[in-house]
Amino acid sequence: MSPSTSCASSPEGTVDDKLIRTLVATQFLAGTRTDQDGRAAVRASFDVHHRGYGITSPPAARQLAAFDDILTPAYPVTDEPHWGAVGEPLATAWLAEVETDSGEEFIKTLPQHDCVSDELPTRASRL
Repeated sequence: MSPSTSCASSPEGTVDDKLIRTLVATQFLAGTRTDQDGRAAVRASFDVHHRGYGITSPPAARQLAAFDDILTPAYPVTDEPHWGAVGEPLATAWLAEVETDSGEEFIKTLPQHDCVSDELPTRASRL
């Protein structure tokens, strides 16, 4: 993995597993079908995952694109989603972990994100 795909909080060459779970859980809830929806899911995931750290500068587009580039081949399309085809049992388990890690705030916060409400066809809105 190149340095451009590593997370700032992780040692170079590694990926933040909790962030990846948040990204995949968001895709599962959003059911993204297009590249644009995938990018919106990445942005919403990143923001919701890092919620609570106060006002910071937004992540670089290059960093967000790297997450999309990692997830697209790692979780290939099997039906309609852009990425995130891990299967419902695993996605549900990761969603439960993400919800617990967020202090039971993820499912409540995600549908309120601008990218989700404006751009994504969400399953989260049914929660």
